[in-house]
Amino acid sequence: DAFVSILGEVQSAFETRWFSRADAPTDEWPVAGDDPTRYLVPMLDYDRYYGAIYERMSALEKAKAAVFSAQATLVDPTNQRRLFVSKVNAGGLRLLNEVMLDTSGPEIRAALGVVASASETRPCAFYCKVGKDRTGLIAALALHCCGASEAQIVDDYVRSDGNALRKAALGGGRVEAGLAIDYSRFRGAPAEVMEHALAHAKRKHGSLDGYLNHVGFGADDRERLRRALCD
Repeated sequence: DAFVSILGEVQSAFETRWFSRADAPTDEWPVAGDDPTRYLVPMLDYDRYYGAIYERMSALEKAKAAVFSAQATLVDPTNQRRLFVSKVNAGGLRLLNEVMLDTSGPEIRAALGVVASASETRPCAFYCKVGKDRTGLIAALALHCCGASEAQIVDDYVRSDGNALRKAALGGGRVEAGLAIDYSRFRGAPAEVMEHALAHAKRKHGSLDGYLNHVGFGADDRERLRRALCD
C-alpha cells in the first residue's frame, strides 16, 4: 500500500475516515500479525451524527423534524435537510467531537487497542481526512493513557492549527444538495475545541479514565498502551 510503503517501517496503520459502521467488523477487530496491517476504524457516519443531533433538539425542534421527515418522504426533503444542516453548522467542531465521543465507543476502543499493540519492531500510524479531529481524539486519549496532562493534550492538538491551509473537517463527507455546510465552523484546531471535548467526556463520565472504562478500555488496557509507547 502506498501509505505503508512511504513510511517504510510502519507495521500497523489505521484510518478513522467517514464510513458506515456496517463497513467494518467492530465485533471482531483483527489482531496484528507479522505482516503490515491496515485497519479501518470508522469513527462517525451520518446516521449517528444526525441521530445525535436529533437527541439534542428541543421538543419543538423534534416536532418540526417529525413533520419535515414526513414531508421529505412524501414531497421534498429540503426543510428536513435545512433543519439538520443548520444544527451541524451551529455545533461545529465542538458538536462533532461530542458525537464521536458519545457514539463511537467500539471504534475508539478498537483504535486504542491497535495503538497499544505498537512496539519498537511494530510501530503504528493513524490518520483521517485532515488529521486533526478524529485523529486528534485518538491522540488525546492515547496521550492521557501515557500520563500527559490536559494542558499537554490541548497543546498537542493545537499543533495542527498551524496548517497553512487551515483545512476543515467534514471535507470528505456527504454534501447535502442545495445546502451549504459552513466550513468555517470546522477549520483549524483551536484549543477550546479540545478543551470542550475533554470537559464533555469528564462531565458525562466523571473523568477521562471513567470515559475509557465506559467504552471498554480499562485500566489494564491503558497500562498496556502506556508501556507500548513509553517504556
